[in-house]
Amino acid sequence: DLRNIIHNSNINEPYQPGNSFYPASNVGEINFHEALSYMYDNYMGEIPPDEPTETILDYDLHSGANLIGIPLILEDSSLSSVFGNDATGVIGEGVAASNTGTQWVGSLSNIDSLSGYWVKVNSPTSLSISGTPLSNPTYNLHEGANLISFAGMSSVPIGTALQGYEDVIEGVIGEGVATSNLNGNWVGSLSEFQVGDGYWFKVNQATTFQYNLMSTSSTSQNYTPMDVSLPEDLSTASIDNVFNRIKQ
Repeated sequence: DLRNIIHNSNINEPYQPGNSFYPASNVGEINFHEALSYMYDNYMGEIPPDEPTETILDYDLHSGANLIGIPLILEDSSLSSVFGNDATGVIGEGVAASNTGTQWVGSLSNIDSLSGYWVKVNSPTSLSISGTPLSNPTYNLHEGANLISFAGMSSVPIGTALQGYEDVIEGVIGEGVATSNLNGNWVGSLSEFQVGDGYWFKVNQATTFQYNLMSTSSTSQNYTPMDVSLPEDLSTASIDNVFNRIKQ
């Protein structure tokens, strides 16, 4: 078997293109690349790709407007399927819908996994939403304020998640928290992106964006905590005014 081949062969010889791969009966130099291929083909077989696993995200909504994202591929993304009658209204970027009690009406009819939403409820409500997690999706951001989801399935520090985009992203606002980019250093009350939350991203030019989802247990080094004063109801506030406020 392959163990005998490797044992009886001189694998310490430097690899040269064109080296032959000898079976165990012919002791000699071994092309290690071909040996690995031989092992893969004859002993391991084809390794199937990882199958996406269905995930359940739990949301504990407080009375009023909640800024969330649903970074899942849903079997049915309609508002009636996702929220039923638990929510009274949903506001996205430039779209909205209200629940009349019998149906959802408005310009928003389906949840986009890349978007963020203000979800309004009359009383504290718990939701469990199941679907397939996104796999490192790409967000197409336009210049200005973009309301998007957070694609991670675990929290990630701001400086880690936004690494490489310091020249483009000016600030990020979550529900009751915010951070501003000051010369590549993130300053504010938002230190980590949280699973299931939505965020406003302010960018200085149109760009494609992917979160760096490499998890880490420590707060990123280029983050400085600072209290930030935000309007009590961000869902009705002018986003541009809020971004201007956190930069002061």
